This record gives sequence, structure tokens and C-alpha cells, in this order.
Amino acid sequence: MRSSFWESRPFLYVMLGISVLFTLIGFGMVVTEAEGGWPALLLFGMCAAVFFAKLFPGLFNRHTADIKPLLQTFPAPVTLRSHRLKHVLLLTGSVIFTGLCLWMLRTEEPSFFPTLALVAGVIFFGLCSLALLPILILGQHLELTESGFAYGYPGRRRFVCWNDVSEFETVLINASGARLVVFDEIRRGDNSLYSLNARLIGHTSALPETYGLSAKDLAKLMNKWRKRARGIQRPELSLMG
Repeated sequence: MRSSFWESRPFLYVMLGISVLFTLIGFGMVVTEAEGGWPALLLFGMCAAVFFAKLFPGLFNRHTADIKPLLQTFPAPVTLRSHRLKHVLLLTGSVIFTGLCLWMLRTEEPSFFPTLALVAGVIFFGLCSLALLPILILGQHLELTESGFAYGYPGRRRFVCWNDVSEFETVLINASGARLVVFDEIRRGDNSLYSLNARLIGHTSALPETYGLSAKDLAKLMNKWRKRARGIQRPELSLMG
């Protein structure tokens, strides 16, 4: 996947440097009790954290290359869980932007359209905070079983049979090296979301996380587990036919 200038490492390094600089300025404003010090510190501090995370995506996984212990559990189910640090950053950012919008509404007395935008910001980031909180507490998970795999987060769990998916691959999603594990669903039916995914990433579906593994290792684990499961299921299916 071809990356744009806005996702290139030089640009991300520049933006990280600028964010750190303004974070330090915000810190100085807080120390000197200047007006707007805390909003500046929180806003640019969060921006610095975002650019740092984009530059070093490996921060969110353990790069566990040895997947043999996981495969040895087959056919018993195995559950992988997401790295909570990513959700901590997202939740922190949502809370910060919610607070900033509220602060500007109370202190700046903006005109109609800015007020409307700030109210929308409070609603949007407030809802994001509420949605991320249970995910942070319980975490996203991926469960591999003999019949299929289930992935999701609190309140939403999706199960897919091994016979209904293609092999798993990885695609590059930005210049920082972050990758996504993708696959095609055979019995997907007519769904606009699948069509949109196919145009964006070349496949109908993707796993939302790498669950502590590198994307390459997760795709390898999924393919090996799928192969073993289909080897068991295929004789059963032929007898049913």
C-alpha cells in the first residue's frame, strides 16, 4: 500500500518535535500560571503521544515470534488479548479533547457556529470516552477454536467459521510500519461495508488488533490454525454430503 507524505517518517518526526516543543511551552505556562497553560499542555502533550505511537507501533505488541506454544493447544480454545496501552492513549485523548471543548465553551464565549462545533466536539469525544472505557477495562480479545474464531470487545462479539474465510495476509497501513491482518469472507453476502473494505485494503475483512503479536506472526498463527481446523472439518463435511 502506497503511503502519503503525511504518513512518512520525516514528517512524523517533524510533527513530534513540534508537539514536544509546544508541550514544553505549555508546561512553562502552567508553571508561570499563565492563562491557557493547562489546555496547551494537555493538547500538545496528547499530540506528541500520538505521533510517537505512529512512529513506534511496536510499542503496542510484544513481537512474539514463537507461536508454537499457542498451536500446541489445538484443538482446545486459546484466547489472545489486546495491549491496553493503546486504549489508554485513546481514552486519554478523548477525555482531553472533551475537556478542552468544555473549557472553550465556558471561557471564550464563541459565536454561533464555533459554539455548535464545540458542542459537537463535546458530544463526540464524550461518547468516544464512554465507549473506550469498558474496552480499556475488559480489553479486546481474539478466541481461536476448532470450528472458527471470535473477535470483538465488550458488548460486541463476532464469530466466523474457518470454512468461510480465505488465508490471512498482512497489509501496510502507513509509513511507520504498522500492519493490519486481513482476510476475505466467502459467505459474506451483499454488504456495503465489505465492498468498502475491499476498495480500501483489498480484502473484505480485517482483524481490529494484533493482540500482542506482530501482524506477521498473527497471520501465520491464523493460517496454521485454520489449516488444522479445516483438516478436521473436511471429512465431516464430506460425510454430511
